[in-house]
Amino acid sequence: MEEIKGLRWYKSDLHLHTTASECFTDKSVTAEQWVQKCLEEGLHCVAVTDHNTGNGIDEIKAAAEGKIVVFPGVEVTCGDSKQHVLVLFDPSKDSSYVNEFLNYIEIFDEHRAKELTSTNLSIFEVAEKASLRDGIAIAAHIDQFSGLSPLSHQNKERVCSHKDILGVQVVHEFLYQDRLPTDEELQTLFDSCYNNVPRETWHPWVSTASFFKNQDLAKLTFSDNPAAPKDSKHGLNGIGSRFTWIKMDEGITIQSLKQALLMPKIRIINDFDFNTDTKFNANTYIKSLKIEDTIYNQGETSVINFNPQLTTIIGGRGTGKSGILRMIRNSLNKIDELENHEDILKDHAEFCCKKTGELGVFTSQTKSSIKIVDGESNYKLNFDYNDGKLNYDLTVEYSNGERTEIPPNEIKMFLEKLNINLFSQKQIYDIAKRPDALRNFIDLSIPELEIKKQELDLLLNSYNNNLYKILKYEDTLSKKSSLEVSLKELELQKEKINIPIVTEILESDKKFTEENIAFQILLNSISKKIEMLQAVLKIDIELLNKEQFRTEYEEEINQINSNVQGYISSHNEILKSEIKSLTDFKDTLLHNLKKSEWNKNLLEHNEKLEIKQREQGDINQLLTQRKLISEKIQIITKERKPEL
Repeated sequence: MEEIKGLRWYKSDLHLHTTASECFTDKSVTAEQWVQKCLEEGLHCVAVTDHNTGNGIDEIKAAAEGKIVVFPGVEVTCGDSKQHVLVLFDPSKDSSYVNEFLNYIEIFDEHRAKELTSTNLSIFEVAEKASLRDGIAIAAHIDQFSGLSPLSHQNKERVCSHKDILGVQVVHEFLYQDRLPTDEELQTLFDSCYNNVPRETWHPWVSTASFFKNQDLAKLTFSDNPAAPKDSKHGLNGIGSRFTWIKMDEGITIQSLKQALLMPKIRIINDFDFNTDTKFNANTYIKSLKIEDTIYNQGETSVINFNPQLTTIIGGRGTGKSGILRMIRNSLNKIDELENHEDILKDHAEFCCKKTGELGVFTSQTKSSIKIVDGESNYKLNFDYNDGKLNYDLTVEYSNGERTEIPPNEIKMFLEKLNINLFSQKQIYDIAKRPDALRNFIDLSIPELEIKKQELDLLLNSYNNNLYKILKYEDTLSKKSSLEVSLKELELQKEKINIPIVTEILESDKKFTEENIAFQILLNSISKKIEMLQAVLKIDIELLNKEQFRTEYEEEINQINSNVQGYISSHNEILKSEIKSLTDFKDTLLHNLKKSEWNKNLLEHNEKLEIKQREQGDINQLLTQRKLISEKIQIITKERKPEL
């Protein structure tokens, strides 16, 4: 995991079972295999929460040391209603600490590791006792078996307001959408998750989810590592299948987790809300500043690390805020920005110079180095005062390890594309005094708005197009290295998109769609014929009205009506038989279709499509993205032609 100072986001699965749980299916799984599965799923932080035991913690912690953070914990079964609650402790604690807590809540050794074992204490009492032992409580799978459905409305409100219950684990994403599915849709959805769950079982789950949906309480998604889909037992394969991103300190403690859970809107992203486009950090940010041999650290090196989510330097008066900002500005050689701020420019010049009297902080050997992250590339800009000769050099390191040295005369122009802006407190004050200044500055950071402005500028200046091309070619000749770097970055992005696989999946998807339509046309035709026969069956034949005939013909009329009724009855039986025959034929056709090789291949294709979309997002968008990258590469290649 990349080293970041301060708060950072951790992919976390805090509801996991080990072989210490009685219902863990494969007892041969080792702690090393368990930890390796966590690493394969990209998890940074996990919790061991076996049923009513802490026995599996120590061996997991030993296997995970230096690789992944482990919260010792336990899944406790509470009270008469058998609600499950996750109790987590600081990563420094061990199995014995958790088992002592279980003694504290009266779950003793002979009854541990079993899901059906329970304490007589309520979920609220367990949470309070966990807090007294510096632990935290999270209500487990509230919208599922052993969740919060049995609680009264009053007790559900108490969960939300209880100071020691810091979050709830939610399971079913479809229960938390703006539109709740119909009962028929819900039954289908629950059937896809469980085996034989009737409405009377899942309906309370829906009510529970509806209650907690808009509550201001951390809603967390964890895997509970099922052994297999629809399996209530636990196993290795389910680890990391569900997760929550949690923003915590670089040194993870139970207190940093507690702080995150108390601020769910800004420090919790469950897997309902997470997608492949979710960005935790800015695309471009200053990573660190190294300062060598000023009057404040003669003969020494000082390193200041910045958090990628921090855009402001905060500190009390006299703590060095302005000095750090001046060193950053000097390292980036962005002095020209101060031309309209005479006082700030004067202060900067008197600070970033060789020590003379009361002015200047540089020695003849002062150096600085600033590291900048831009996407997946790293930039290192070195400044050497060199007794007033001011040398700058810039190195770009790409994600594949390759490097490019930027010529000194192109560094300033190259840095401009990073669009790093620096503002002192006085600059911000001056900006605030100008009408629309802040709004215009914010507008600059909106790519869509900038594109529209560019399109408008092109339209307004179309009459001067030839001159524009000449100027553009001249400018291209002066920024050779910048174009080379842009081309390299785009080519690396293009390589990441595996077009043959994506194209193959799309072609297969197109074929399956066409074939499926053909099947649907056949099935719809059969259904239509059944409907037509049913319509014919409903048509009544109007018999002769004997009142309209003279009395002497009554016997003949009765005989005719009897013949008609007999024929119609016989005919209806034939129709019913045909309808049943067609319906049975349709059902058989559907059954054979589900068992067919075609349907098996369709399911395999859908699984491949889902995996590819999980890995790289919508594959149609991938093709569009690759096309755009190819167009950019063509543009840059074309721009380089005047150099040849």
